[in-house]
Amino acid sequence: MYKTIFNKETKLTKSILKHKELTAEWTDKEPTGIKSVWNEELNDWEETASQSEIDLKQRDNALLLTLEVYQTYKFDGNAYYDLIQAKIALAVNTGNLIISIAFQLESIIKPYMDKVKSGDWATTNYLMQNLTDDNTIIQDWIDEIKLHINNYHSNNYKK
Repeated sequence: MYKTIFNKETKLTKSILKHKELTAEWTDKEPTGIKSVWNEELNDWEETASQSEIDLKQRDNALLLTLEVYQTYKFDGNAYYDLIQAKIALAVNTGNLIISIAFQLESIIKPYMDKVKSGDWATTNYLMQNLTDDNTIIQDWIDEIKLHINNYHSNNYKK
């Protein structure tokens, strides 16, 4: 079920897809604020926009829905980056990884982790496919990261 509500006076658009409501305030060209809430009672909403107003906002609403997905990817990417950094720090602190290898590892994975932090899991998954290192310790870390990124990509992106 897809429904759009647009109020001309407040320039407020609400898009409802299944049980998810996205609200955005608009300037002439782009959203200025985005809010997402779970709404169980969709039947209580009433359409206040004409069909032409709905049609004009459909593309923008699809953009909002996609933006929300990418905000989730970015949030997850930052959390995964923090996890990897914590694992590296713990390995160094416990003597399981020497600091020089940790620095090498961080320099190798940095461009890929930067992409993950920005929410680009699919791009990172593609770019890391052939990433290898001669040092087996570094390669083990790379393999673990590649596996996680591949699993995230498989579980969160539509085919």
